[in-house]
Amino acid sequence: SASFNEREIEAGDNVVPGTEFSFSLTLSTQSKPGFVTGDFTLDFLVVDSSGVVQHEESVDGRSNAKSITFDHTLSGNDFPSGDVTFVFQAKNDKGVHTRATKQYVLEQQMVAAGIAFEGHPEDQPKYKLGDELVVTMQAGTLKDLHTVSGLSQEHARDRKFVMDLQTPQGTTFHTVYGNAVDSSDPSAPATYTFTTSIPTTVDFIGTSTVSFRFVSTQNTFVKLLPFDSASSELYDDASAIRITVGASLQLGNVKAPSSSEVM
Repeated sequence: SASFNEREIEAGDNVVPGTEFSFSLTLSTQSKPGFVTGDFTLDFLVVDSSGVVQHEESVDGRSNAKSITFDHTLSGNDFPSGDVTFVFQAKNDKGVHTRATKQYVLEQQMVAAGIAFEGHPEDQPKYKLGDELVVTMQAGTLKDLHTVSGLSQEHARDRKFVMDLQTPQGTTFHTVYGNAVDSSDPSAPATYTFTTSIPTTVDFIGTSTVSFRFVSTQNTFVKLLPFDSASSELYDDASAIRITVGASLQLGNVKAPSSSEVM
């Protein structure tokens, strides 16, 4: 079961940090229903939407003599938005032989903080066709209007983020997958770098919006809102992060008309 502020929550419904879960389990076979003791180990796993195991514990059936209950309170720390899966699996010396799951959906606003353009300190940097575009951002969740909880360095490589370049009308024309940045500081937030060369095509000329998305293991996407770390608040305009790509157009091989062509 799941509950928040004494309100029961059904499996598959939305949950928030602070939701309390309690699961009572027994094992059964065709010849032996409802037992809690035997030659098995029962594992309980809490898995987030990036496939990271956030919590695990086990009960040894060989020494267990009481009812089996797993209790867990969802902290929400280091949890991306999306599915939260509770996994129950029984195993013996031959491996896992029984497995069941229960799933809920964690709703948290994800943000991109500390957005920076390498070599371009200005807010809306300018590039030329053929330039290398390197963008870094820190992925986190919004705890309140002014506080970001960064995702952890420990699981940074297990999570996928993409950067999109979009037209002013919102059409995505270029997507880049990010790479986790290693840090010697385990308390530092997970940071990702997105690197691409600006192709010499007219699609890139002009002003483009830069945005970020989280990609879950189910290949669903969660948009990250841009967070202004300097002012500790969300940008008023979600499309405020932009770049401008300029190009000088030149006419080449222009042939002057002959006198007969003019006539």
